[in-house]
Amino acid sequence: MNVTLEPFSFGREDKKWLKKLFLSAFPRVERPPFWVFVRMRPPKAALWLIRADGQKAGFFSVLPGRGLAYVYLFAVDDALRGRGIGSSALRQLCSLYEGKLFLAIEPLMPEAPNYFVRVRRKAFYERNGFTYLHQWIRESGETYSLLGIGEPVPEKGYLSLMRSGLGLLAFRIVRPAIGPGDAEALLRP
Repeated sequence: MNVTLEPFSFGREDKKWLKKLFLSAFPRVERPPFWVFVRMRPPKAALWLIRADGQKAGFFSVLPGRGLAYVYLFAVDDALRGRGIGSSALRQLCSLYEGKLFLAIEPLMPEAPNYFVRVRRKAFYERNGFTYLHQWIRESGETYSLLGIGEPVPEKGYLSLMRSGLGLLAFRIVRPAIGPGDAEALLRP
């Protein structure tokens, strides 16, 4: 399967397709409002369309900073999962950003209703070169674990790219924070 990345164009049909995937791929508590998402444009953010054999298959939303880039959102259409599209696209993205990427995943809490999905998601990223950074982030009141390629994410770098990529209003809504340690430990009573 031929997988490619291209900058997303915001034509009416493309935006309609994007919104449908955006709403289906992320639980309400884990996604920013769609209006915030579509305002994230270059140079402060990059939205990449993933194509598989010419067909729209998914997207990446990336917030680039100095020496690092945050894969803010990543989705592949449910109907196309399990075909290597996500892995191929992620390798291409790593190449574009010279391997200096990090992303957030839900903490591995055994009591979570989607625990096994979380475990599979972490394994997917590890197979694709990401490692557990022993850092947590909090966005819109939700706490996540960080995976990345390379060094831990500096607090100033994370907050700077969030402020730049989201804009001041959305930054205040999301209230991002980052810290050392395991998200799971923070969330346990």
